[in-house]
Amino acid sequence: MNATVTEVSYCTGFKQDGVVPPCAAKVSAVETGGTAVTEYSADAVIVAVPLGVLQADKVKFTPPLPASHADAIGRMQFGVVNKAVAVFDTDFWSSGCNNELMLAINQQNANIDSRGMFPYFMNTNKHWTGTNALLGFAVGRYAIASEQKTDAQVEADFMSRIRQQFPNAPNPTYFMRTKWGSDPFAHGSYTTPAGLDAKMDEMRILSGAVSASLTLAGEHTHPNWAATVHGAYQSGQRAAADIMSGTATGSSSPSDASSSISSAGVCALVLLYRLAECF
Repeated sequence: MNATVTEVSYCTGFKQDGVVPPCAAKVSAVETGGTAVTEYSADAVIVAVPLGVLQADKVKFTPPLPASHADAIGRMQFGVVNKAVAVFDTDFWSSGCNNELMLAINQQNANIDSRGMFPYFMNTNKHWTGTNALLGFAVGRYAIASEQKTDAQVEADFMSRIRQQFPNAPNPTYFMRTKWGSDPFAHGSYTTPAGLDAKMDEMRILSGAVSASLTLAGEHTHPNWAATVHGAYQSGQRAAADIMSGTATGSSSPSDASSSISSAGVCALVLLYRLAECF
């Protein structure tokens, strides 16, 4: 659809005595590069934007989200982890270290700003034979700082870690990295508890429907599997199952969505902030 969602309008209230409030939800979106607003209507909306987008108030909710949900969103933290992948002509590392994960060496004396500069790598040949690629993880302060660097600078950082263990490593034939913190459709990578004594109460609150016509999904709404892909997937199952069965009641306990979800009679519009992109 190549459009950016700007507003979600929904009806308050929940199903009572088997009756769902007779009111449709509405999503407003602006086409990329344009100014015209297009509206989409549905019986219910699942908002699956990342927590960072919710915290940045990039999507307007009418009426505003209830205090329980708004407060939970504000209390949570959204961290940044970035990845970089380098492809090589050969798997030069296989003779000396052919494990799935490889730890970078000589980091104990690194300053705190560079300690997160690719401390470990994944050997993709262990999953996809012949890919000859190493996937590096940027964490901590470096993950954020790296987004202000050019691709060439990040590649140099990446290769400096590799060459600590493999001094004769060749330059990669292809290099690519992420910048999730500065991505306007993400604003980060994963949900993290706000403090050492934090519980998962915020995620339990967000897993409960806002109303019969609006519920949230995403890894930040899964009390057990936040910060994971399968947590995001299961939250979508939970939200869709609640809406399709008409059981959205505002409960903070995620329903069992293990059963298959039929596409027949779907009346929910599954919403992604950038409708044209997949992450």
